[in-house]
Amino acid sequence: MDRKTPGLLLSELYSAQAYIERLFHATIDMSSLQGLRECQILAAQAEFKLSELLETQVFKKEHAQQQPYQADLRSLRKMLQDGSQLMRSMLELQGPNTATLKACVNWINATYDAAYELHLIVTDHTQLEIQWPRLNLIEMNPHGKESKVLALKKQQDKTQEKEEVTEETDVHPRRYGKAGLYALEGGVSNEPLPDDDIENEDELDIIPHFHLSLEVVESAYEHGPSQVDHLEWQREKKYDDALSEGHQAILKKEHSAALDSFSKARNYRETAEILTLMGWTHSLMAEMEKAKSYCLKAIKQDADYGPAYNDLGSYLLSEGQVEEALKWFDLAKKAPNYQNREYPYINAGRAYMTKRKLGRALDEFSKALTLAPYHDELHSTVEKLKKSLKPVEDESSINQKEDGPIT
Repeated sequence: MDRKTPGLLLSELYSAQAYIERLFHATIDMSSLQGLRECQILAAQAEFKLSELLETQVFKKEHAQQQPYQADLRSLRKMLQDGSQLMRSMLELQGPNTATLKACVNWINATYDAAYELHLIVTDHTQLEIQWPRLNLIEMNPHGKESKVLALKKQQDKTQEKEEVTEETDVHPRRYGKAGLYALEGGVSNEPLPDDDIENEDELDIIPHFHLSLEVVESAYEHGPSQVDHLEWQREKKYDDALSEGHQAILKKEHSAALDSFSKARNYRETAEILTLMGWTHSLMAEMEKAKSYCLKAIKQDADYGPAYNDLGSYLLSEGQVEEALKWFDLAKKAPNYQNREYPYINAGRAYMTKRKLGRALDEFSKALTLAPYHDELHSTVEKLKKSLKPVEDESSINQKEDGPIT
């Protein structure tokens, strides 16, 4: 491989190191989590793995570390900082040759392995939100291996369910007291958090496992000056592929799989479209609060995207909030970006039908028909409404004559 600028892989090194630094900040600087046995086990395993990597791919045997490490998070943090600096120096001095690329990619993946376990621990014991790394060359696997902490918590939950006297219990794998671990007080709270205090509950459950493929890195370097365009193209393609997988899963009624695919697409590009689709999937799983929450996120992401307004109105309508639903349908009608513009009119017609305002419903359905003239079911609905309204109109006309002035 020719000597080329190491910038591409350096960027991935910085991203991985910044991610795990955020986790170290949460576990060491902002809390007392580092004292947990789970953290000590993680540190010991990660340090052994990193040491082995250095001994086999970087140093000669006589240069390798002989004495055991301290096996705590502070020691692991220092090792990762020093090792990342070493990898950067190797890239800058030797260029991205095959051996150096392999060592750096393996180092990045070892960093992400440790970060994954550490992120699970942080999520198990706190409500601190840790920003994920940016998806450039790395890929996200939402089905990473289950952490020991989560497995232990599940076992505790099962035991608690058996021992619980009352039927009312809130068992959630990752639901802990406000901030869970208080940054200033350093104490741990395992008290369940009320539902109203939980935001993005589903996002708290999914901690993805990030991975960098050596083949992807080598391919990106082969593109030379066009690597930025190539990366953007890759993200677009992965977004489209994940989107397509999600739609296929919906057709098969595999809603959890669809949600995983849409979540993956969201990490390549967070769009109003993908947020709305995630909300729709939650609605199919009868998780209406999450469905509405994602619609609001989509509107915040892109105020011009019409389907988010329409879907939110539909969810409110299904809950009997007719007047509130009509407000969102009106906003959907005005949204500039809407391919199927007939939908909010159809839904508004449904809303007026529930209020027994058949005339208003007919107006809405008729407007929808002008936007979708080939919609057979809509034609049928409009004709039925016209027939049901005609006798009422005739009776109204007779009453007007009878009630008219006597001449």
